[in-house]
Amino acid sequence: MDQQPDSWILMTDQQKGLENAIQREMSEVEHRLYVKHLHTNWSKRFPRKMMKGMMRKCARAANVPYFKYRMQQIKNMSIEAYESLNRINPRKWTRCAFRLSTNCSELVNNWAEAFNVVIIKVRDQPIITMSVKRS
Repeated sequence: MDQQPDSWILMTDQQKGLENAIQREMSEVEHRLYVKHLHTNWSKRFPRKMMKGMMRKCARAANVPYFKYRMQQIKNMSIEAYESLNRINPRKWTRCAFRLSTNCSELVNNWAEAFNVVIIKVRDQPIITMSVKRS
């Protein structure tokens, strides 16, 4: 493969152990958080309909001023909601902070979600057993 690890992206959910392992073993890879999971968890804590849309707008912000503007709107509505998002490194969940060198602005990973749906019944099996049961 001709690509350098600093042009790779690894998208995960918020598993602390996984985050630590990526930082330790793959520090040059851009690690992003799966925004759908962030949004789902955040919406449970802050269920107001207007708040849900604001978090999405922060995640999709294409530039820093717009991101800060949207974050300020959240802060005006709820300091607690603002602080919970502010604790998450923006490089992991908002477009305006993603590396430009990776040429990818995706916030979700539909391929992984589709894969999980397909293997849900057999994913606890060894890989060979899993592949035989799926074919």
